[in-house]
Amino acid sequence: QLSYDISSVYVPNKGVLMVMAGVDNNKEEETIAKILEVIESFGPDLVSEEDLQLAKEMMRKRIIQTYDSLHQIVQKIFFDERIYGHHQPLKTVLSLIDQVSIQEILQAKESLILDTIYRLRKAGEAT
Repeated sequence: QLSYDISSVYVPNKGVLMVMAGVDNNKEEETIAKILEVIESFGPDLVSEEDLQLAKEMMRKRIIQTYDSLHQIVQKIFFDERIYGHHQPLKTVLSLIDQVSIQEILQAKESLILDTIYRLRKAGEAT
């Protein structure tokens, strides 16, 4: 088993995609290589229009859920003002998601770079 946990998160206000993996110390380099291989192999044959629609629906639901929290609403308005110079209404954000194409996703993939690797260990654990 290469890893016991792997996840990713996109932080739109930073333009950052983070991939996190929980692995044994002796599997770190192999895991990093595999993550990079998967990203590199991502192409139009790996994502269908159905997959894209499902991903869009998941994003729409996640964004709509944030409007259940006053803290999230205030945070969104703050970031909108800082990034766009004006608040983007929910309707606008959902419309932008609907407009994303597979081609745009592939173009975004080409801009990915490996920037930073963090290794978290227990205190006193050997590197």
